[in-house]
Amino acid sequence: MDPGRYDRVAQAVLDKYAELDFARRDAGKWTVVAGIVAVDPGGYHEVLSVATGCKCAGGPKTDAAVRDGHAEVVARRAVRRALAEDPALYERLAGDPTVYYRRPRCELHLFTTSPPCGDAAIYHLDSDTPGEWTDATAMAFTGAKLGDWRREDAQVLGAVRLKPGRSDTPEAKRTCSLSCSDKICRWAVCDVQGALLRHVCPKPLRLNAVIVSLQPDCSEHSLCHALDRLFVKTCYLSSGCKHLGSRRTLLP
Repeated sequence: MDPGRYDRVAQAVLDKYAELDFARRDAGKWTVVAGIVAVDPGGYHEVLSVATGCKCAGGPKTDAAVRDGHAEVVARRAVRRALAEDPALYERLAGDPTVYYRRPRCELHLFTTSPPCGDAAIYHLDSDTPGEWTDATAMAFTGAKLGDWRREDAQVLGAVRLKPGRSDTPEAKRTCSLSCSDKICRWAVCDVQGALLRHVCPKPLRLNAVIVSLQPDCSEHSLCHALDRLFVKTCYLSSGCKHLGSRRTLLP
């Protein structure tokens, strides 16, 4: 397997982001960039979507408003729109749509510059050796909430969570959106196109890889372990889209 293939996916997303107008708008600001890339058997990379965002609106669930504005979710939403508007895209990605059980022609890779909110964002910061992790080891905390929105002194691992928010948010203004970690798990196991498009895109298009930028001042082993808790496909840590310290983890 080509060790640089995931770096090329990450770089393709960042290059496409740099070409867009909102890259200049975001200059000097902190944001999350995510994108979905299709890789064909010949190794050609096609960037299907690029998105930024780290906000999620609260309040009761409604079909009249889009509430989840996290980059990973917006990137997936853009791919769904492209599939709905361009039937040729689905044929290009899936191959022969009449042969349901044959694997899709292209692989779909999701790249994000930050660990997805939720369980993937809980990892040790100051130790690179799993045997040295203790209760006192500094941890990266996720703002994603458990279902009852209780405040956590020690974060629960492996739990389904909702999007981040203040623990004292009134119940009527709390979000009902699942964390990005949980949503990405669903896309990897079920499909990217979702139930609404399944009648026109019957063959599942699942995520084959989740590529996450290595975070500054974090434990690479711990971040890799956090991803291992979640994803059923290939997870990869890309350190600034360079080969320095980058690694690949095959999940069961």
